[in-house]
Amino acid sequence: MNKITILYILVIGLIIANVLFFIRLSTPCLPPRPPHGSDPKHIIAEELHFDSKQAEQLADLAKQHHARIEVLEDSLIAAKEAYYVASLKPSNETTTNALLSQIMAIHRAMELVNVNHFIEIKSLCKGEQLHDFERMLPRFANFFRNAGHPPPPPHD
Repeated sequence: MNKITILYILVIGLIIANVLFFIRLSTPCLPPRPPHGSDPKHIIAEELHFDSKQAEQLADLAKQHHARIEVLEDSLIAAKEAYYVASLKPSNETTTNALLSQIMAIHRAMELVNVNHFIEIKSLCKGEQLHDFERMLPRFANFFRNAGHPPPPPHD
């Protein structure tokens, strides 16, 4: 092989590599993450391509879900307060263990409410929307990360 042939092979190889690179850049692997703080119901309606009727039903489901979770969060705060008070005072271990079990039961109930909410959302889906729903499954846990919780107050 002479030097010109080797140069042609290198140039063709570089052209192919550049084409493949630009093709890879132009095809997204995953949908872009929504900005932090975006409303989950809007994200879900958009990514599942809900029509206006489905979006209304989703909004109703979201209100019901929020109300259920709010009641459980209030119970959780009360249970945590009682647990912290009991744990920081000389008391018997049975009381603190019972309060800790109560906290865990409330967390379990909250997760069940979340899963049931997603089952309700899935029931709104039709045809191709079910495939979109399946693709969203791994991201559902992130929808509740710090949702609606203000930052804690600063310590003095």
